[in-house]
Amino acid sequence: VVESHSASILSECEKSPLPAYQYFENVRNFTKAVEEMKLPAFEASVLER
Repeated sequence: VVESHSASILSECEKSPLPAYQYFENVRNFTKAVEEMKLPAFEASVLER
């Protein structure tokens, strides 16, 4: 049996937004992973919409 704590993590994240530097680091890591997997690319500004 695998327990999931994601519900409690999500509720904590909803209470306090990420600091700007963490947000941009997450976006950078995501776009880097997309490049490495050779998926279709897009600009980071698309995620801000």
